[in-house]
Amino acid sequence: MPTNLPAKCTQLEREYREAKSLEGKIRALEAYIGSIPEHKGTMKLRSHLKTKLAKLREELENRRRSKAGASGRTAFDIKKTGAAQVLILGLTQVGKSQLLKALTNAAVEIGNRPYTTLAPVVGMMPYQDIQLSLVEAPAIMEGASEGKAWGPQVLGLARNSDGILLVLAADQDLGLQLQILLDELKAFGIHPRKGKQPRIDVQPTSSGGVRVFCANKFHGSLENVPRLAAEEDVRNAVIKILDEASEEDVKLALSQKTVQKPMLVAVNKADLASSEDTGNLPLSEGENLPLIQVSAKEGGGLEELKRRLFDFLGIMRVYPRRPGQPEPDKPLILRRGEKVSDAASRIHTDLRRRFRYAKLWGPSAKYPGEKVGLDFPLRDGDLIEIYLK
Repeated sequence: MPTNLPAKCTQLEREYREAKSLEGKIRALEAYIGSIPEHKGTMKLRSHLKTKLAKLREELENRRRSKAGASGRTAFDIKKTGAAQVLILGLTQVGKSQLLKALTNAAVEIGNRPYTTLAPVVGMMPYQDIQLSLVEAPAIMEGASEGKAWGPQVLGLARNSDGILLVLAADQDLGLQLQILLDELKAFGIHPRKGKQPRIDVQPTSSGGVRVFCANKFHGSLENVPRLAAEEDVRNAVIKILDEASEEDVKLALSQKTVQKPMLVAVNKADLASSEDTGNLPLSEGENLPLIQVSAKEGGGLEELKRRLFDFLGIMRVYPRRPGQPEPDKPLILRRGEKVSDAASRIHTDLRRRFRYAKLWGPSAKYPGEKVGLDFPLRDGDLIEIYLK
């Protein structure tokens, strides 16, 4: 321990080390961290202790899940449904529940009191011929990343989502709201996605070693990933390689120990704000976050919000049709920029091996029924027929 810490820190550190129960250790460690002055000399210590605290909380949550029954499910274990899952995140009383109801018609309680929503609420939002799963999370507050209230569970939902809708209230300080949300997300290792960096999620665990799941083409050997993790002092983690990536991309993701998520800012209650309030909207330029004004109460901007949600997720619809059949099957949901080979693998793992050629109709085709190969890039709305050897 640094010698310049107050005497109270020594006492709280002793209480933490002497605590017998897991809950007692967590409470004592929270108090210990809270007593440490925030300055440059204590940054490493605070960071180290916060990592310990996160592991203790994860262990406690695992114990609770095991006691919950064979399924081990809690209210914060939300199964992914629909084409993609978007988490609705914001401070209290910004209109998240009203926005969820307006977009999905979900049965949700809308109240004037703070913290009305105490558990995640799911609604399905129709968009053209698909549905997106919207999950309203209980309100975030300052200190959520350090364990305050349901903070770790909500931020866990954010880490597992396909995208995050940050909801601000137009009649409150926009910059302050956004700063709190981004600070808590970043403290939990969740950053806005920038550029075309491949999606590689590194999720630390308390045990089990390094487990690797690859859902796309990988340039290198997956057997090297545990070694790369060890070089970055990552001993227990689930590493999900979701886009085409290389060993260098994995190394970068491990060094950051973060995940990147697409984020969209929705300024709600636009009907209550004056022109001076809503004139200060370029507040997210530093993070390069797309931003839209809406009114959940009056319905303003909601159709445009649906389109923006689909767009920022980076997904597309491709319609497979069996040769000789008049109508296509339901759309495949692919990542924007994926190719015929990805569509073939999604339909059936054996199609790539037996692939002969494909015929294409839609935005990508130069003419109806164009013959293309496995490496042909697809676009949203394409219709594809695959012919086998």
